[in-house]
Amino acid sequence: MLYGGTAGNIPVLLEAWRHFGDDSYADAALRAGRGLADAVDGIDDDSLYFGRTGMALVLRTLHEELGDAVAGAAADRALDLVRSRFDGTRWGELFELMGGNAGIGLGALLAGDPELAVLAVEPYLRTAEPTPAGVHWPHRTGVEARLHHISHGTLGIVLGLARVGAATGRADLLDLALAGAADVVARDEAGPEGFLVPHSTPRYRPDVIEPVSYGWCHGPAGDAQVFRLLRDLTADPAWSALADRCWHTVTHTGLPARLRPVSGTTTAAAAARRAFSPWPATGSPSSGNRGSGRSRTTSPASLSRTSSPVRSATATAPAGPTSNTGPPRATSNRARGGRWATRASSASCCASCG
Repeated sequence: MLYGGTAGNIPVLLEAWRHFGDDSYADAALRAGRGLADAVDGIDDDSLYFGRTGMALVLRTLHEELGDAVAGAAADRALDLVRSRFDGTRWGELFELMGGNAGIGLGALLAGDPELAVLAVEPYLRTAEPTPAGVHWPHRTGVEARLHHISHGTLGIVLGLARVGAATGRADLLDLALAGAADVVARDEAGPEGFLVPHSTPRYRPDVIEPVSYGWCHGPAGDAQVFRLLRDLTADPAWSALADRCWHTVTHTGLPARLRPVSGTTTAAAAARRAFSPWPATGSPSSGNRGSGRSRTTSPASLSRTSSPVRSATATAPAGPTSNTGPPRATSNRARGGRWATRASSASCCASCG
């Protein structure tokens, strides 16, 4: 699977091939791909991170970047199997990005099957639950808690809806994505400078899950990626401001010196943030070309084949500032064949699937 198996290792091999120009990495990717192609029929999960859709996306990448026809045929077969296992609303218990419809829609889109992508995300239109500020969804069957962030919550569904809606001309899907994002924004507890939303409402599995997080799965590091996508799709500078606020919160948590970083509003909390912040306070996340309302050269809504679809499946651009102050941003390396390759960070495991 993409999350913790062979499918997740192949993109690393391809990245090494692009960066170093050493064909041994491409050869290893091809060999791994043959085993992945053989496994397409035997897996009992259709999701992006844990199942067949992620495998299809990696196999499609092998076909397009290395010309492996066997991988291309296996990708087609995998997507056909995913389509055949749809029950009209969902594929299984999970109903979010990593294990459910949103991820299947996103993966199908990037693997070249926009019809399957639309099929996957349309159920969100009829299952959305209105809230005072927007909408949200249950991340799985039989739970009262509603999760808010990218891996298993509302913003992950927003990501899938927005990318599929923009790529297929479905304004209703993009409008629903904006309504989902509005619900999350209304839950912010760290404004006006920062942005921090609880893990879930009411708390999900409070015996094992912290009430707030700061990383990709359930925190502002992941939230910022969704806000930057919405910035690019809508040309609304308000989304840039929200991404900057996420960045402010992440860089003022006190990590890594503090195990449970402060997020507070008191003078003592502010002093602690200054004392433990690993980055200078002079960095300006709003500098550079951000907030202009203009898309980047490669929009996250595009289906450009000049960059690997695996690398762009759940990431738009890094959440950091465009200025050269503060922490170093992910870098791009000139790749073979005129391609640009961007390093992407991986998600950490969490307890929200349980």
